[in-house]
Amino acid sequence: MSPETILALVQLGRFAIDAIEALHSGEKTEEEIAAEWQAVRLRLDSANALWEEAALETPPEI
Repeated sequence: MSPETILALVQLGRFAIDAIEALHSGEKTEEEIAAEWQAVRLRLDSANALWEEAALETPPEI
C-alpha cells in the first residue's frame, strides 16, 4: 500500500472520529461536516488514483 493511501485512510478515520465528537458536542452541524467531507473525499480519491496508477505500471509477477 502506498504512503499516500495509508495517510488518506488515517485522515479518513480521524475525520470520522472528529465528526462524531463535533456532532455530539454541538460544535458542528451535519451540513458543516458534509461540506468538510468533500475535501477528505478528494484526498482519498487522489490517493486511490495514485494506487491504481502504480498497479498498472507494475508488471505482474509470475
